[in-house]
Amino acid sequence: MATFTPTTNPMIIPAPALTATTTIILSRPILAKRIEWYAPITIGDTIKATDLNGNVIVEGTCEVASQSQILWTGPQKLTFKGAATQSTSWQVINAYSAASSSALIIWF
Repeated sequence: MATFTPTTNPMIIPAPALTATTTIILSRPILAKRIEWYAPITIGDTIKATDLNGNVIVEGTCEVASQSQILWTGPQKLTFKGAATQSTSWQVINAYSAASSSALIIWF
């Protein structure tokens, strides 16, 4: 599994770090200015970020191979936080193809 630093801006989560469900635990909520799914490889691949209760924050489906998708553009910031008892945790759920080498990029 690839490593990433969740406090670096932008937060870049490479595909190898994204398992079927990846939980991101932060010391504080983040306010996302922009979220990009960078160059998904295979048409039909999906990605979504949810809170720990399963509520969808953002999601996307690859419709054009190797074309990045902007999942959130603002202008207002999107707060990433989870359930009241785990207010700084959220998860990324994806259905990447095995050969996918894309990444999720979050500017905050």
